[in-house]
Amino acid sequence: MLARTLCLAISLTLSAPTGANAQSIDLTQGVVADPSSGVIVLTNPNGRVEAIDLNSGELKWVTEERAMPIAVSRGAVTAITEEPGVRTRFAVIGLEASSGVAFSRSAANLPSGAEFSLEPSLRGAFEAEAAPVGDRVLLRWTFERQRIGGVFRSEALDEADLTDSFDLEGGFTFTPRTGLLTSAPPSAPSPGLFEEGVSADEITPRTDGAPGILRAPSADRQFYMSSRQIESSGQPRYVWTITGAGAERPLAEVVMDVAYAPFLVHDGLLVFENRPQIQRAGGRLIETPLQIRAVALATGKPVWAREILNTEPHGSLPP
Repeated sequence: MLARTLCLAISLTLSAPTGANAQSIDLTQGVVADPSSGVIVLTNPNGRVEAIDLNSGELKWVTEERAMPIAVSRGAVTAITEEPGVRTRFAVIGLEASSGVAFSRSAANLPSGAEFSLEPSLRGAFEAEAAPVGDRVLLRWTFERQRIGGVFRSEALDEADLTDSFDLEGGFTFTPRTGLLTSAPPSAPSPGLFEEGVSADEITPRTDGAPGILRAPSADRQFYMSSRQIESSGQPRYVWTITGAGAERPLAEVVMDVAYAPFLVHDGLLVFENRPQIQRAGGRLIETPLQIRAVALATGKPVWAREILNTEPHGSLPP
């Protein structure tokens, strides 16, 4: 937890408002699904935005500019990106959901002490969440800066880097089609508009002491899963039981490598985050990166996989 706090990880939490605006589904950081158009938008390992067909995994388009998607609404993708050479400002851009072509861009200034970057940093943690409302996107951000101990002074660290931690927050309203960006109090949206992603309180462990999960919701809360560990000669394996919200009978059972991962169900597919792993196969160690994967609910067979940008800290940090 300390390592995560000391690094700048962009944590994007998309709400799922009801009604006509309920398009964005936040699966994990920088990964936004729009089931109504059958597309999932993500940040690839190079930091560029990709649109992927939810059913086939086919690449529809990729941007030249590095950015991270935060919302999909009314045919537009809203993303945030860096302003070259300026850490105290970031840009909000509007992209055509059908092609990835940018049609609007506005710069957002951060107050003194807050910084933005797509890459991990020792300076602090920037978190943002977005909610489409009509033709606008409401964006709320927080920045937590931490005291860094055991670090030699260098040009990369200034006096503020060695002070105690503090929190900053702010908000903006962005209209993708016009590029209009206005400052807004972070508390301005009505309560419940920004729904947190699946929280730890919603993930219930098994009560019989066995490894696994008793109940956890999908990213859009339209399905629930439970898991139980099964016999395996190698790595631990789990059977996921998927059930529709309000349904009595399970929809499917799928064998997985983990007890839980953020997921959604779309057209007979289980789409989920696959954390970096090192597994032994045939006497060799095989490393897999952070990915979004899809498997068929009926058979459990892989359908597609795409590697995504890992914004979490890598390696060890100073004590």
